[in-house]
Amino acid sequence: MKTQTLLEHPDKFTSSEFTVLKSMALGLSCDEIRKLLDLKSDKYDSVCRGLFEKLGASNHYTAVKKAYQKKYLDHKELSLEDIKSFSLEFAKEKHLSNTQKLIL
Repeated sequence: MKTQTLLEHPDKFTSSEFTVLKSMALGLSCDEIRKLLDLKSDKYDSVCRGLFEKLGASNHYTAVKKAYQKKYLDHKELSLEDIKSFSLEFAKEKHLSNTQKLIL
């Protein structure tokens, strides 16, 4: 069985940066990521700036692309239970919020 090795270890990222990066790779929007991680706008912007600087990127698309190229991410990374849990919680809250609006 062939295993994939990382060119550089993702420890170069803070846990917030790596979680944001994985969320970006899932295709979540800035607002969705902020809500999922309960980050204020200025904190989210700070995390993104640090992430972009470390990757040499200027936007989300380039950050994700470079993370795959440098093997900081692989497709297996995107199925981590934490990200699934965040996504499910977000979807549940959004669904409950929409249901409550319909009832009112």
